[in-house]
Amino acid sequence: VDPNRSRLGARQIREVRHEIEKRCPPFLGLRWEQMVRDRIAAGPVLGVRWKPAARWWGPGASGAPLEIDIVAEAVDNPERVLVGEAKLACKSGEVSSRLAALRQKAAACPALAGKRLEPVLWILRGDRGVAGQARVFLAGDVVNPRPR
Repeated sequence: VDPNRSRLGARQIREVRHEIEKRCPPFLGLRWEQMVRDRIAAGPVLGVRWKPAARWWGPGASGAPLEIDIVAEAVDNPERVLVGEAKLACKSGEVSSRLAALRQKAAACPALAGKRLEPVLWILRGDRGVAGQARVFLAGDVVNPRPR
């Protein structure tokens, strides 16, 4: 509010709202990723307990920059690794291609070489077809974790 106080007083509410909405997705995306990482160790995912999750950044096998939103080792087996992407939105028709892209990224990550990878998508907003798809978790799974 403070940086826009005079504009709001001049009733430029629509313009201020538009500017704020343009800046919101990057902030929301970072917060969503952190909420997902915080949830991983709270309870089973894919029937497995995981150590606290982190983001992985670094050069991939080709030397190109690589980022994976969520990486966590299984509590009882460090060779089994949960890898995930946190997305603000996804349509049901995009799930298989996004999971395939995640598998490719994880395969190119030197730190994950030789590990048993468990790829999952965490989606804040999705269409009806997204819910219930294998390896897809929604906002409710973060806010109210249940075994799955």
